[in-house]
Amino acid sequence: KGVVGKFVEYYGEGLDQLTLEDRATLANMAPEYGATCGFFPIDAETLRYLKNTARANPHIALVEKYAKAQGIFRTRKSPDPVFTDTLSLDMTTVEPCMAGPMRPQDRVSLGGIAGNVADGRIELRAADRQFVGGTVIHMDSLPPRQHSRQWALAQRSPAGPLAPQYWPQL
Repeated sequence: KGVVGKFVEYYGEGLDQLTLEDRATLANMAPEYGATCGFFPIDAETLRYLKNTARANPHIALVEKYAKAQGIFRTRKSPDPVFTDTLSLDMTTVEPCMAGPMRPQDRVSLGGIAGNVADGRIELRAADRQFVGGTVIHMDSLPPRQHSRQWALAQRSPAGPLAPQYWPQL
């Protein structure tokens, strides 16, 4: 059972604990976990986001009214939706890990990483493989509150401070 090529909708009581930034991070990581897309139901957190991003009150009210009329507005008391297939994830079994973009199947638990991160270098040993390298950042998959910490680490890279790459406007 897997999620490759699927639309993944997150549901369940755990949603009450996720901030919008956490939800955006999970949804944005859909390519990393193989899904076509990941999304969350409309709920109070969605309405908070609309308010915090200066959407007009009539627009927010319309979103709420429409979602409730369609039966797609989630509350703590909402029954779980019915799907053709489900996959459960026990969050207590999730562990931090490191994997390269070219071979994500070669992921290594952070408990298996030895090295000194203070100088911006990481030494990774797993089975018969060894990697010694500088700072690697995939900031697209990080909540905004993590960006400043990752950027500070990147500036201490042994290869020298990193400069942002800008894409030309099309």
